[in-house]
Amino acid sequence: MSDHAIGVTPILLRRAAYYLTLGVGEHEIKGESLYDTAKVEVSYPLTQNPESELEWSQGIKVSFYKSGRCIRWVEFGCRTVGAGGDPIIKEVK
Repeated sequence: MSDHAIGVTPILLRRAAYYLTLGVGEHEIKGESLYDTAKVEVSYPLTQNPESELEWSQGIKVSFYKSGRCIRWVEFGCRTVGAGGDPIIKEVK
């Protein structure tokens, strides 16, 4: 069965990504929609890859509800791809 056959379309994926940017919690969906609430929750906590100390990942799930029933969900596997900032270690002279 294809993703389209169960209602997982590019539009749903874009909406899920949007609600993901709003952060963990419940978000009311305004306007006409098949859904009335989007719930963003952590599927699994930030975890270090045991084979590479620089790789970290976390699972985040966006579920779409109508009248209290979960109709669709999208799970994102998020991983670090870079980091930066000011140095915190200084050379002592």
